Amino acid sequence: MNNKRTTFVVALPRSRTCWLNNLLLPAFDARHEVMIDYPDLSALRTSVDSDERHSVIVDTTAFQRLPEIRAAFPHAQYVVIRRDPAEIENSLAAIGMLPVTFDDLVEQFETEANVLSIRNFDIDWRLLSDPDIAEDLWDYLGNPSPFDAARHKWLCGVSVTLRMDAFKARMREIRRGRGDHAASP
Repeated sequence: MNNKRTTFVVALPRSRTCWLNNLLLPAFDARHEVMIDYPDLSALRTSVDSDERHSVIVDTTAFQRLPEIRAAFPHAQYVVIRRDPAEIENSLAAIGMLPVTFDDLVEQFETEANVLSIRNFDIDWRLLSDPDIAEDLWDYLGNPSPFDAARHKWLCGVSVTLRMDAFKARMREIRRGRGDHAASP
């Protein structure tokens, strides 16, 4: 059996998960928003086990599947990233992606996060920009190589937010039934 480490980063959307994934990519087998691709977590387990590096799954839906994750990855560790739900709600509304069930998602996240935070790394999303805190997280994850403070500083100055106007236009096309891959007129 493969004994390498696997970590799940549990967070709500708009909590700097894409940024964190970019920070981890050079040293870790970091995967962002992949849970949707694995309805059967045994396939994710096989994929994770095929990479020798420490795997970090950064996914804003992971908290909804924790019983399955615990069964497939019984020795996994967790990182909880928190952000004020009102900030998240405003951010999602601003880009037209606020789900009707947002309050239910927040309640479920808080319930699961409070259990996870007892023995795992729990952090406010704003603290990820502090290089000392980011290095502490790096060490918690297993420190496969020295923390790259220059990369951290560079990422703090880069916006990894999607160009939401283009994204929303594409979503409108898909909703109107023009979701094929044909070139736009």
